[in-house]
Amino acid sequence: MRIIIVILLIASNSGFAQSKHSDDRTLVHQYVLKNLKAEGNKLNVFPSTKKRSFDGFDFKATSNLDQSPEKPWNKKEWIEFLSNVDTGAVKDYPLKWVKKQSNGAVKTATPGSQTLIFAPALFSADNSKVLIIAALYSPNRSSGSNMAWYFERTEHKWQLKGVQTYLYRD
Repeated sequence: MRIIIVILLIASNSGFAQSKHSDDRTLVHQYVLKNLKAEGNKLNVFPSTKKRSFDGFDFKATSNLDQSPEKPWNKKEWIEFLSNVDTGAVKDYPLKWVKKQSNGAVKTATPGSQTLIFAPALFSADNSKVLIIAALYSPNRSSGSNMAWYFERTEHKWQLKGVQTYLYRD
C-alpha cells in the first residue's frame, strides 16, 4: 500500500512539473502578443507553433549585429544555452489559448491584420531562461520579420531582458 502511495505522489509531482512548464509557455507567448498589440499591431495568431519560425536565427551567436555587452544575446550564459539547443529535438505544440471557429480555423482579427507564427519556446535546463521566437507576416504574407524575445526568471516571474529583430523579409 505504501508503495502505491509513493508511486502516486511521484506521478502527480511529475505531472505538475509538466503543466507548470506549459503554463510558463502560455505566459510568455501571451506576454509577447500583448506587447505587440500595445505597439498598435493588428494580429492573427497561428494556432500552433511552427519550427520553421526558427529560420534565420543564429543559435551559435556568430552574426549578431548588435555587439552591446549588456544585451542578453551577447552574454556568455545565453550564448552557452542557445549554442546547445538541438532544434531537431524540439516539437511543435498547439496554442490552446488561440480562439478558433467551430470548424477549427483561426478567428481572424480584422482585415489587414498581420499573422504571428510562434516557434516552440526554448527553456534552459535550469528553467531560468526562455527564448521566444516568432515570425510576423504582412497581410499579404509577402513581407515581414522574425524576432526573438529573451526572458529570465526573477523571483518566480518572467522578466523580458531584450528583443531582437534578426530577419527582415521584403
